[in-house]
Amino acid sequence: MNARQIEIFDRVMAEGSISAAARSLNVSQPSVSLSIKHLEGQLGYALFRRLRGRLQPTPEAVALAQHTAELTATLQRIGRLARNLKGRTEAEITLGVVPALSFRLLPNTLRSFLQNHPGVKVRANSITYQGAAEAITRREVDMALLFAPPDLADTTREIIGQCGLALISEGQTVNALRNLGDHDLISISDSGPVGSFVDRSLADLEIFLKSRVSVENYYQAASLVRHGFGLAIVDQETAVAFDAPITRELPDLGSIDIGIIYRSDHHHQTMLQDFAFAAKQAWRL
Repeated sequence: MNARQIEIFDRVMAEGSISAAARSLNVSQPSVSLSIKHLEGQLGYALFRRLRGRLQPTPEAVALAQHTAELTATLQRIGRLARNLKGRTEAEITLGVVPALSFRLLPNTLRSFLQNHPGVKVRANSITYQGAAEAITRREVDMALLFAPPDLADTTREIIGQCGLALISEGQTVNALRNLGDHDLISISDSGPVGSFVDRSLADLEIFLKSRVSVENYYQAASLVRHGFGLAIVDQETAVAFDAPITRELPDLGSIDIGIIYRSDHHHQTMLQDFAFAAKQAWRL
Protein backbone atom coordinates (compact mmCIF):
# COMPACT_ATOMS: atom_id res chain seq x y z
CA MET A 1 0.00 0.00 0.00
CA ASN A 2 1.31 3.43 -0.88
CA ALA A 3 0.30 6.74 0.65
CA ARG A 4 -2.12 7.63 -2.17
CA GLN A 5 -3.90 4.29 -1.93
CA ILE A 6 -4.25 4.72 1.82
CA GLU A 7 -5.66 8.22 1.35
CA ILE A 8 -8.24 7.02 -1.19
CA PHE A 9 -9.20 3.99 0.91
CA ASP A 10 -9.71 6.16 4.01
CA ARG A 11 -11.80 8.64 2.04
CA VAL A 12 -14.06 5.88 0.68
CA MET A 13 -14.47 4.53 4.22
CA ALA A 14 -15.32 7.99 5.54
CA GLU A 15 -17.67 9.03 2.73
CA GLY A 16 -19.40 5.68 2.24
CA SER A 17 -19.33 5.75 -1.55
CA ILE A 18 -16.95 5.92 -4.49
CA SER A 19 -18.62 9.01 -5.94
CA ALA A 20 -18.56 10.97 -2.67
CA ALA A 21 -14.91 10.05 -2.12
CA ALA A 22 -14.05 11.22 -5.64
CA ARG A 23 -15.75 14.58 -5.05
CA SER A 24 -13.96 14.99 -1.73
CA LEU A 25 -10.59 14.25 -3.32
CA ASN A 26 -11.40 16.33 -6.41
CA VAL A 27 -10.64 13.42 -8.75
CA SER A 28 -12.70 11.33 -11.15
CA GLN A 29 -14.87 8.47 -9.95
CA PRO A 30 -13.16 5.92 -12.26
CA SER A 31 -9.74 6.80 -10.80
CA VAL A 32 -10.99 6.08 -7.27
CA SER A 33 -12.58 2.80 -8.37
CA LEU A 34 -9.37 1.78 -10.16
CA SER A 35 -7.24 2.59 -7.12
CA ILE A 36 -9.45 0.46 -4.87
CA LYS A 37 -9.40 -2.38 -7.42
CA HIS A 38 -5.59 -2.30 -7.61
CA LEU A 39 -5.36 -2.23 -3.81
CA GLU A 40 -7.66 -5.25 -3.49
CA GLY A 41 -5.51 -7.05 -6.05
CA GLN A 42 -2.36 -6.34 -4.06
CA LEU A 43 -3.94 -7.44 -0.78
CA GLY A 44 -5.66 -10.51 -2.19
CA TYR A 45 -9.08 -9.86 -0.66
CA ALA A 46 -12.09 -7.62 -1.18
CA LEU A 47 -12.40 -4.37 0.73
CA PHE A 48 -15.94 -3.42 -0.31
CA ARG A 49 -19.06 -5.22 -1.50
CA ARG A 50 -22.32 -3.97 -2.96
CA LEU A 51 -25.35 -4.64 -0.76
CA ARG A 52 -28.74 -3.44 -1.98
CA GLY A 53 -27.03 -0.86 -4.13
CA ARG A 54 -24.90 0.50 -1.30
CA LEU A 55 -21.16 0.11 -0.78
CA GLN A 56 -20.40 -1.89 2.35
CA PRO A 57 -16.88 -2.39 3.80
CA THR A 58 -15.81 -5.94 4.46
CA PRO A 59 -14.61 -6.99 7.94
CA GLU A 60 -11.06 -6.82 6.56
CA ALA A 61 -11.60 -3.21 5.48
CA VAL A 62 -12.96 -2.26 8.91
CA ALA A 63 -9.93 -3.81 10.63
CA LEU A 64 -7.55 -2.13 8.19
CA ALA A 65 -9.19 1.27 8.63
CA GLN A 66 -8.42 1.26 12.36
CA HIS A 67 -4.76 1.62 11.44
CA THR A 68 -4.82 3.52 8.17
CA ALA A 69 -6.86 6.39 9.65
CA GLU A 70 -4.08 7.02 12.17
CA LEU A 71 -1.46 6.83 9.42
CA THR A 72 -3.42 9.28 7.26
CA ALA A 73 -3.59 11.75 10.15
CA THR A 74 0.16 11.38 10.62
CA LEU A 75 0.81 12.02 6.93
CA GLN A 76 -1.37 15.14 7.09
CA ARG A 77 0.61 16.42 10.08
CA ILE A 78 3.87 15.73 8.22
CA GLY A 79 2.53 17.67 5.27
CA ARG A 80 1.64 20.65 7.45
CA LEU A 81 5.08 20.49 9.07
CA ALA A 82 6.80 20.36 5.67
CA ARG A 83 4.86 23.40 4.48
CA ASN A 84 5.65 25.33 7.63
CA LEU A 85 9.36 24.52 7.34
CA LYS A 86 9.45 26.07 3.85
CA GLY A 87 9.64 29.46 5.50
CA ARG A 88 6.14 30.54 4.64
CA THR A 89 4.69 33.31 6.79
CA GLU A 90 1.58 31.21 7.32
CA ALA A 91 1.77 28.46 9.94
CA GLU A 92 -0.66 26.17 11.71
CA ILE A 93 -0.67 24.93 15.28
CA THR A 94 -2.90 22.25 16.74
CA LEU A 95 -4.11 22.79 20.27
CA GLY A 96 -5.59 20.16 22.55
CA VAL A 97 -7.88 21.61 25.20
CA VAL A 98 -9.99 20.02 27.94
CA PRO A 99 -13.67 20.91 27.49
CA ALA A 100 -14.01 22.95 30.70
CA LEU A 101 -11.42 25.47 29.46
CA SER A 102 -13.09 25.87 26.06
CA PHE A 103 -15.93 28.08 27.28
CA ARG A 104 -14.13 31.28 28.32
CA LEU A 105 -10.37 30.88 28.43
CA LEU A 106 -9.96 29.45 24.92
CA PRO A 107 -11.99 32.10 23.00
CA ASN A 108 -10.44 34.97 24.96
CA THR A 109 -6.95 33.58 24.31
CA LEU A 110 -7.60 33.03 20.61
CA ARG A 111 -8.96 36.55 20.19
CA SER A 112 -5.72 38.09 21.44
CA PHE A 113 -3.34 35.57 19.87
CA LEU A 114 -4.83 35.71 16.36
CA GLN A 115 -4.86 39.50 16.37
CA ASN A 116 -1.10 39.44 16.95
CA HIS A 117 -0.49 36.53 14.52
CA PRO A 118 -2.70 37.15 11.47
CA GLY A 119 -0.82 34.57 9.38
CA VAL A 120 -1.35 31.71 11.81
CA LYS A 121 -4.10 29.10 11.76
CA VAL A 122 -5.16 27.37 14.98
CA ARG A 123 -6.85 23.98 15.09
CA ALA A 124 -8.48 23.38 18.50
CA ASN A 125 -9.23 19.75 19.35
CA SER A 126 -10.98 18.44 22.44
CA ILE A 127 -8.66 16.36 24.60
CA THR A 128 -8.78 14.50 27.91
CA TYR A 129 -6.22 14.91 30.67
CA GLN A 130 -5.38 11.23 30.38
CA GLY A 131 -4.70 11.54 26.66
CA ALA A 132 -2.72 14.78 26.75
CA ALA A 133 0.71 13.31 27.47
CA GLU A 134 0.47 10.75 24.65
CA ALA A 135 -0.87 13.35 22.22
CA ILE A 136 2.09 15.64 22.93
CA THR A 137 4.63 12.81 22.77
CA ARG A 138 3.24 11.50 19.48
CA ARG A 139 2.97 15.06 18.11
CA GLU A 140 -0.77 14.70 17.55
CA VAL A 141 -1.12 18.16 19.07
CA ASP A 142 1.45 20.94 19.32
CA MET A 143 0.35 22.02 22.76
CA ALA A 144 -2.26 21.16 25.41
CA LEU A 145 -4.31 23.48 27.64
CA LEU A 146 -5.50 21.64 30.73
CA PHE A 147 -5.85 21.45 34.49
CA ALA A 148 -2.80 20.39 36.55
CA PRO A 149 -0.46 20.12 33.54
CA PRO A 150 2.01 17.26 34.07
CA ASP A 151 5.75 17.86 34.13
CA LEU A 152 6.91 15.60 31.30
CA ALA A 153 10.36 14.90 29.92
CA ASP A 154 11.32 17.01 26.90
CA THR A 155 8.34 19.35 27.37
CA THR A 156 7.87 22.90 28.58
CA ARG A 157 5.17 23.59 31.15
CA GLU A 158 3.76 27.07 31.71
CA ILE A 159 1.25 27.78 34.48
CA ILE A 160 -1.54 30.10 33.32
CA GLY A 161 -3.30 30.64 36.63
CA GLN A 162 -5.27 28.94 39.38
CA CYS A 163 -8.92 27.94 39.22
CA GLY A 164 -11.17 27.65 42.26
CA LEU A 165 -14.05 25.29 42.90
CA ALA A 166 -17.75 25.92 43.39
CA LEU A 167 -20.68 23.98 44.79
CA ILE A 168 -23.66 24.12 42.45
CA SER A 169 -27.20 23.03 43.20
CA GLU A 170 -30.77 23.52 42.05
CA GLY A 171 -33.14 24.43 44.87
CA GLN A 172 -31.01 22.94 47.66
CA THR A 173 -29.29 24.89 50.41
CA VAL A 174 -26.05 23.78 52.04
CA ASN A 175 -25.18 25.86 55.08
CA ALA A 176 -21.71 24.42 55.64
CA LEU A 177 -19.28 22.05 53.97
CA ARG A 178 -19.68 19.53 56.78
CA ASN A 179 -23.36 19.20 55.83
CA LEU A 180 -22.56 17.99 52.30
CA GLY A 181 -22.95 14.41 53.49
CA ASP A 182 -26.67 15.02 53.93
CA HIS A 183 -27.16 15.51 50.19
CA ASP A 184 -26.76 13.46 47.03
CA LEU A 185 -23.60 14.51 45.21
CA ILE A 186 -22.98 13.86 41.53
CA SER A 187 -19.59 12.17 41.52
CA ILE A 188 -16.88 13.23 39.07
CA SER A 189 -14.05 11.31 40.72
CA ASP A 190 -12.86 9.71 37.48
CA SER A 191 -12.77 12.95 35.48
CA GLY A 192 -9.05 13.57 35.93
CA PRO A 193 -6.99 15.88 38.14
CA VAL A 194 -9.89 18.09 39.25
CA GLY A 195 -11.93 15.13 40.47
CA SER A 196 -8.91 13.69 42.29
CA PHE A 197 -8.15 17.11 43.77
CA VAL A 198 -11.73 17.44 45.09
CA ASP A 199 -11.63 13.94 46.62
CA ARG A 200 -8.31 14.60 48.40
CA SER A 201 -9.44 18.01 49.69
CA LEU A 202 -12.68 16.62 51.09
CA ALA A 203 -10.86 13.67 52.68
CA ASP A 204 -8.42 16.08 54.36
CA LEU A 205 -11.43 17.88 55.87
CA GLU A 206 -12.93 14.50 56.87
CA ILE A 207 -15.99 15.11 54.70
CA PHE A 208 -17.40 11.92 53.21
CA LEU A 209 -20.07 12.08 50.55
CA LYS A 210 -22.71 9.78 49.15
CA SER A 211 -23.26 9.52 45.43
CA ARG A 212 -25.84 7.71 43.30
CA VAL A 213 -24.81 9.20 39.95
CA SER A 214 -21.30 9.31 38.50
CA VAL A 215 -20.26 11.16 35.32
CA GLU A 216 -17.07 11.64 33.32
CA ASN A 217 -16.88 15.42 33.12
CA TYR A 218 -18.04 18.64 34.70
CA TYR A 219 -20.42 19.90 32.06
CA GLN A 220 -22.35 16.62 32.38
CA ALA A 221 -22.50 17.24 36.12
CA ALA A 222 -23.75 20.81 35.63
CA SER A 223 -26.48 19.58 33.30
CA LEU A 224 -27.64 16.93 35.78
CA VAL A 225 -27.72 19.50 38.58
CA ARG A 226 -30.10 21.56 36.44
CA HIS A 227 -32.37 18.51 36.20
CA GLY A 228 -32.44 17.97 39.95
CA PHE A 229 -30.17 14.96 40.34
CA GLY A 230 -28.24 16.47 43.23
CA LEU A 231 -25.32 18.74 44.00
CA ALA A 232 -21.95 18.89 42.29
CA ILE A 233 -18.55 20.38 43.01
CA VAL A 234 -17.15 21.74 39.77
CA ASP A 235 -14.40 24.06 38.61
CA GLN A 236 -15.49 27.70 38.47
CA GLU A 237 -14.98 27.85 34.69
CA THR A 238 -17.67 25.22 34.20
CA ALA A 239 -19.95 26.85 36.76
CA VAL A 240 -19.76 30.25 35.05
CA ALA A 241 -19.98 28.90 31.51
CA PHE A 242 -23.17 26.97 32.27
CA ASP A 243 -24.62 29.85 34.29
CA ALA A 244 -24.96 27.25 37.00
CA PRO A 245 -26.78 28.10 40.24
CA ILE A 246 -23.72 28.51 42.47
CA THR A 247 -24.64 27.76 46.06
CA ARG A 248 -21.25 28.83 47.31
CA GLU A 249 -17.63 29.13 46.32
CA LEU A 250 -15.31 26.72 48.08
CA PRO A 251 -12.03 28.45 48.96
CA ASP A 252 -11.49 25.91 51.77
CA LEU A 253 -10.87 23.26 49.14
CA GLY A 254 -8.09 25.31 47.54
CA SER A 255 -7.49 25.85 43.83
CA ILE A 256 -5.98 23.87 40.97
CA ASP A 257 -3.40 24.97 38.40
CA ILE A 258 -4.33 25.66 34.79
CA GLY A 259 -1.45 25.42 32.36
CA ILE A 260 -0.05 24.68 28.92
CA ILE A 261 2.47 22.04 27.91
CA TYR A 262 4.35 21.72 24.62
CA ARG A 263 7.45 19.97 23.34
CA SER A 264 10.67 21.82 24.16
CA ASP A 265 12.06 21.06 20.69
CA HIS A 266 9.02 22.36 18.80
CA HIS A 267 9.95 24.24 15.62
CA HIS A 268 7.41 26.99 16.46
CA GLN A 269 8.70 27.46 19.99
CA THR A 270 8.30 31.25 19.98
CA MET A 271 4.76 31.02 18.65
CA LEU A 272 3.75 28.59 21.39
CA GLN A 273 5.29 30.87 23.99
CA ASP A 274 3.21 33.71 22.56
CA PHE A 275 0.08 31.59 22.85
CA ALA A 276 0.89 30.84 26.50
CA PHE A 277 1.38 34.56 27.14
CA ALA A 278 -1.99 35.32 25.51
CA ALA A 279 -3.60 32.68 27.74
CA LYS A 280 -2.10 34.28 30.86
CA GLN A 281 -3.44 37.67 29.81
CA ALA A 282 -6.87 36.18 29.04
CA TRP A 283 -7.03 34.46 32.42
CA ARG A 284 -6.68 37.82 34.15
CA LEU A 285 -9.73 39.26 32.35
